Amino acid sequence: MARSCGGCLIFLGLVLLIALGLYIIKPGLYALEFHETTCRVVRIEDSLMQRCSCRSSALSSCSSQTPCVRVYVTYPELPNHTDPQFMHQTISQLVHAPGCTVVLRRCDATVSRNAQRSLDHVASLGLAVNTTHSCYAHPSKPADVVLEREFSLGARQERVKMGGSGLICADVCSCLLSICV
Repeated sequence: MARSCGGCLIFLGLVLLIALGLYIIKPGLYALEFHETTCRVVRIEDSLMQRCSCRSSALSSCSSQTPCVRVYVTYPELPNHTDPQFMHQTISQLVHAPGCTVVLRRCDATVSRNAQRSLDHVASLGLAVNTTHSCYAHPSKPADVVLEREFSLGARQERVKMGGSGLICADVCSCLLSICV
């Protein structure tokens, strides 16, 4: 007798919905709590190294290292006597990759190329010591500072832009999940 797996599919659907909520919706809602401010870059560090996966050819992969670039900022709402805070580029990085301001999606087998690509990315964002930028800070967590108040939906890099009244749909998935206003 063939056994129906309708219950299995419902259970799997609920598990996926919970995982989706923890990975996408929760950080997206957290992003709504950030307020715009003006950040001043006080220092940029790239001395820490982190491991990364790379491809040496179409069929083989390799392991390399890339610098963990950290941009430190101050902002007017930062409590007195507080050290400069490490700024993340996006909410997604703050939540899912909290160690670095710049995270290379694909690294090269050559460490020096990775270092140059990381610094080029920082420069493309206009980040340099003593420059000011619009940024977003969490009012009750001074260490949570981001350059862009947007949330990345993972490897496909779809974006959910944050608006004053809430989320703006960037893809069908986010709209179907009713996280859009």
